[in-house]
Amino acid sequence: MSNKILSFVLFLLALSAHLNATPPNRNSDANEIITTLTLRDQQQVIIRRMREEDINEAGEIIRAAYLDDCKNIEHATSEERCQMFTVPVERTRHALHNIHNDKDSVLFVAELAEKNSNVAQLLGCCRVKLNPEGNSKDNGPFGQIGPIAARIGLQGTGIGTALIRVAEEYVVRQWHVCEMQLDAHSIPKPVEGVVHPMTPLLQFYAKRGYRRVGKTMWFDPANSNYVTMPGHLCHLERMVKDLCVPSATTGGDGTKRGREQQSAEKSPKRMRKHQNSAYSVKNYVKDLIKDDDHLNVLVEAAVDLAHNVGLIKRLDDSDSRSRMNSDFASIIPFTLFPSPYPRQIFLQALDVQTGLQKLYFRVSCDYAFLAEQFKDVIKTNDLMRRMAEIMHEIQREGQKQAYTLFLARSDYMVGVQLDKETGQKKYGLKQVEMNIGSVVGSAFGPRTAELHRQMLQKVGMDASNLPESRAFNTLAEGLYLGWQKFGDPDAVVVFAVLQGSVHRFDERAIEYELQRISEGKVNIVRMSSKEAYHKLRLDEDFKLRLSADGRVVALVYSRSGPLPEWTDEEWHARRTIERSTAIKTSTMFSALSSSKKVQQVLAKPGMIERFLPDPEDKEIIAEIRKTFAGLWGLEKDDDETRNLVQHAIDNPDLYVLKPQNEGGGHNYFDEELREKLQHFTHEERAAHTLMERIQPMIVKNYMVRPHEEPVLSDVVAELGVFGCLLGDKRNLSILHNKQHGYLVRTKPASSTESGITAGGVYDSLNLF
Repeated sequence: MSNKILSFVLFLLALSAHLNATPPNRNSDANEIITTLTLRDQQQVIIRRMREEDINEAGEIIRAAYLDDCKNIEHATSEERCQMFTVPVERTRHALHNIHNDKDSVLFVAELAEKNSNVAQLLGCCRVKLNPEGNSKDNGPFGQIGPIAARIGLQGTGIGTALIRVAEEYVVRQWHVCEMQLDAHSIPKPVEGVVHPMTPLLQFYAKRGYRRVGKTMWFDPANSNYVTMPGHLCHLERMVKDLCVPSATTGGDGTKRGREQQSAEKSPKRMRKHQNSAYSVKNYVKDLIKDDDHLNVLVEAAVDLAHNVGLIKRLDDSDSRSRMNSDFASIIPFTLFPSPYPRQIFLQALDVQTGLQKLYFRVSCDYAFLAEQFKDVIKTNDLMRRMAEIMHEIQREGQKQAYTLFLARSDYMVGVQLDKETGQKKYGLKQVEMNIGSVVGSAFGPRTAELHRQMLQKVGMDASNLPESRAFNTLAEGLYLGWQKFGDPDAVVVFAVLQGSVHRFDERAIEYELQRISEGKVNIVRMSSKEAYHKLRLDEDFKLRLSADGRVVALVYSRSGPLPEWTDEEWHARRTIERSTAIKTSTMFSALSSSKKVQQVLAKPGMIERFLPDPEDKEIIAEIRKTFAGLWGLEKDDDETRNLVQHAIDNPDLYVLKPQNEGGGHNYFDEELREKLQHFTHEERAAHTLMERIQPMIVKNYMVRPHEEPVLSDVVAELGVFGCLLGDKRNLSILHNKQHGYLVRTKPASSTESGITAGGVYDSLNLF
């Protein structure tokens, strides 16, 4: 068993014992071990509540660590560093003694598991405090962490991180609050309205989930209990982290539910914030697992279920001549249980989907608009250039097919922001991107939900909050309507697929559903984008036919590309398809319309109204706009753009830099973003879009992957909502516009990409 799992199990056992006990006073549990960890030199360390006899040693650790931290302030001069001193030791001891006896404070210490008289025992310490009333009448209770200190020479060994984690878990379970705040050394003199670069200390906390909220403050060094320094350096910046408040699980005897009710009676104001907050997340997963044996039993059951419901991928043979002909299959990665998700935000995503599809259909019909938006992008982006060239050719030649079919998926995250007026957190739906055509996961999403439904039943939980999803049925229905609209009952449907795709069975589910809906009337032919060059031909009347037998192609469903690595033959095949009378999903027009560039332009004031001018669309326009994150084009060379770029260079953690490539991924974050913006030419910069980095809602879950031990992790869920639209480009009429089905791809909170091939896993939703 890994150290992380051992630490987590010990932590749960310790807290469970503490919660079920009835100690005579608040310090009766001072000797309990909260968790254990292993340092890089393999020494075992335990974390426990501080005792009275620890005060002297803890005080020395804090004084030394804080002095070292202050002397490393980047903007401090040598003379100023000479003016930094620790305060008298008696003052620190007195402060820690008061904290130790404060009913709303707890001190944790880290020490070596094996006693050694020749080595200092305490390695670090951390204090956490409850603010029961908040800091205003509109702000509920929260935890406040600090001081946090590791012994000099032990920074970077994981002691500080472990202390922070223990403190966070403690305030959630003991105090039922969902927010932690801290104040860290920031800048010498804050300037109003200016977001300053992160100091190393701020970066340390940011990597552990704390976010800047734009609040700085000055403190009087005369009141410091640990270190004093020149007053103009005494500025702090507030950072905040959202903590997921666990709910009671549905145990057979109801004891956990009873404890939560008792806590509400004793501390109604704390629980009221939990219950009324927009983020009263039921973070139940961590409470479902009794021990390692229980976890292993559940994982084994889940893996069997995955194979049974078809949440699997085919493995390639090592012999390249038999690629994708292997009889071996492996599970597609998934979460052990459905992740908690706000019901209101989920419904908001469903409600806006048909409006989005109508908007992007209108955009795809506006050739002049698309040509204008990509005139700068194509100068340095070869993929966009080749796509635009085909679009221009089709426009000059005249489009041979008026009907267009959208198979769409709009992806979202739950964004977290701070309300400037109330100081409370707000949670909202934020669109990541719009995908049209090659949308994956329509079958794997429902299969994951079915797996989760059975897993919840195994642990005695209600599965009624898992929304139904048959997205593959929606897509198959759209393909059938497109085939019917073509008007030739003998014409075939071509699935142009990616060779070796992990989503092969996802594609097959749509194929089988299409055959079921059509009662076997639709003939389906699969081929890769490479094979299409040889297997498709274009007649003089622009009908697309199969080269082998001459059958007419009614519809082409492209699950592959366009991709940067396409060969000339693959591009030729796509050009042939685009020029034909076949109905296509998607066309180059619709593919370009769903690019990051167009997404950015649509976020400008008045742009949605350009495509949805009818008064009846006013309400849906407002709903669409609510989902937009900040988006900026970089093609201009004016002061506004230069200032924006500089701000992103100074604060790369606030942005994502997105190229225009299809297929997801390829994005730049943090230092890579900074480096790209510093070295891009103007033309290269113009081929990218700058997007506000969404601060996501984080929950706990286990991720199950082949040949890996599942570990309880902080994860972020990305919701995808499916839909289908069939429209006539001649008069902009919409013949079919439907939303149905969803998928969830979940990634580690530390990861930047959510795709399954990039480390993400399939998930579903437990709505609350």
